Amino acid sequence: MAWSNPWQAEGHWYKGNLHAHSKASDGAFSPAEVIERYRSAGYQFLSITDHRKFTNVSGFADDGFAVINGIEIDIGRNELGESFHIVGVGITGEVAVEASASPAAAVAAIREKGGDVILAHPYWSGHTVGDLMKFDNVLGVEIHNQTCQGAAKGVSAVHWDDLLVRGKRWFGFACDDSHGEHDFAGGWIVVRAKSLTPQAIIESLRAGHFYASQGPRIVNIEFERGVVNVHCSPVAQVNFICNTWRGRMVRAEHRKTISQASFQVPEGITYVRVECIEAGGKAAWSNPIFLT
Repeated sequence: MAWSNPWQAEGHWYKGNLHAHSKASDGAFSPAEVIERYRSAGYQFLSITDHRKFTNVSGFADDGFAVINGIEIDIGRNELGESFHIVGVGITGEVAVEASASPAAAVAAIREKGGDVILAHPYWSGHTVGDLMKFDNVLGVEIHNQTCQGAAKGVSAVHWDDLLVRGKRWFGFACDDSHGEHDFAGGWIVVRAKSLTPQAIIESLRAGHFYASQGPRIVNIEFERGVVNVHCSPVAQVNFICNTWRGRMVRAEHRKTISQASFQVPEGITYVRVECIEAGGKAAWSNPIFLT
């Protein structure tokens, strides 16, 4: 097993959001306003992913803030008749996809434009594992979407595990999917990258050198001699999640907090990932350590 540990990778940690909308589609603010809102909130990078529209934001970048061109394409139908929402980040230009095209064609069109694909809000969209297993050439899936929290279906971690246990080596993303005031700064990723540039950030996304969060910080994860050790900001519990029933929850006692936990990985599992959860429910999610 060769695990590329983000906490041991060269670079710095950068906070960002990969799913946001502007007035170019159905957002409340102009691209410049969206970028300034995130910059002022302490973010260091952002992708604006307007619906079926390439909103070129590369001119808004500077040394302290990176912007990544993106798009969101709704296409096809799942078992319930709902569309798939496919987010493309790092695209170089307009992505032309006919409304009648297949989801696979949308993925291919995004990749032809240099982009990487994230499948958006599977719980909110009603996707089954059968719907999602059909996808290939995907970087990962949204496990938290702040806009979808408004419908009480923002967290899709169970969908992620259903995919991981079936062999998909997909990463987990948290995002806002922001359109206005109510869905801002509720979920993000923290990326370990060599520099604050779109290219360096995308390279780190492809390597899985990031974690997702609603608030907690994952300070360090180590995996040695079959044991996963995690250090984090103070939380109420740490979950170690792997194949089916084989994981473990470590909980603080008597309303206290913990900032460290360990897990002896059982024989025969294919992945293990970490969740750090505060008493109020806000979580941070590591990407999986793949063991095959």
